[in-house]
Amino acid sequence: MSVGEPPFQREITQLYSEHHGWLLTWLRRKLGCRQNAADLAQDTFARILNTRESVATIREPRAYLSTTARRLIIDQARRKQIEQAYLQELALTVDALEGFQSPEQIHTTLEALEQIAFILEGMHEYSRQ
Repeated sequence: MSVGEPPFQREITQLYSEHHGWLLTWLRRKLGCRQNAADLAQDTFARILNTRESVATIREPRAYLSTTARRLIIDQARRKQIEQAYLQELALTVDALEGFQSPEQIHTTLEALEQIAFILEGMHEYSRQ
């Protein structure tokens, strides 16, 4: 750490140095995959960086980090569910297009895709992406 660093940068560097190893181990146990744990640890610190709030006010850094990581895990699970629903509807649409399709079938498929789009619109921007 250099003396000329802005306070926020010093704080986040210290938080990372002191707790990254712990967070990585915690995520490894939680997820059962070293690579996913490493990605999620990085995403956790990236989210904290994006908030630009003072890290010095955090009284329980490990609780803060684990809460942030849990929220990212939940966001990831939601994205996977939406993606899976979309892929299933897409597969149904492709199957329906291969043969003769009635106007009712087209309408039903389009309604399902519109519902998925509506759900996506209601989500937080970060989760939607």
